[in-house]
Amino acid sequence: MASGDYEAAISRFQQVLVVDPKSYNAKFQVARALSYSGHRDTAIQRYSELLERNPINSDVLLGSGRVFTWESRYQEAEKDLLLATSTAPNYGDAWSALGDLYY
Repeated sequence: MASGDYEAAISRFQQVLVVDPKSYNAKFQVARALSYSGHRDTAIQRYSELLERNPINSDVLLGSGRVFTWESRYQEAEKDLLLATSTAPNYGDAWSALGDLYY
C-alpha cells in the first residue's frame, strides 16, 4: 500500500484471507486498496460487509464515506462520515473527510 502498488496489495491481502478468512485487517486493507485502485463499487461492497459486522467502526465508516464522496454519492457519504465523527469525535481524518465532502 505504501508504495502505491494497490493491485499487489489487493493480491497480498487476498492471500492472507485464504489462510485466515476472518482477518479484519486483511479485509479492511483489501477494501482500501480497491478504493485507491479505482475499483470503487467493489470497495463499497467490501466496506459494507465490514460494517455489517461492526456498524460503528470509525475506520471503516471513514473509508466508506470517502469512496462514496469520490463517487458523488453525497448522502451516503455524509451518513457514514457523520457517524464516524460522532463515534470518534477526536478522529481528525474523519472530520477532514467530512470537510472535503462539504467542500
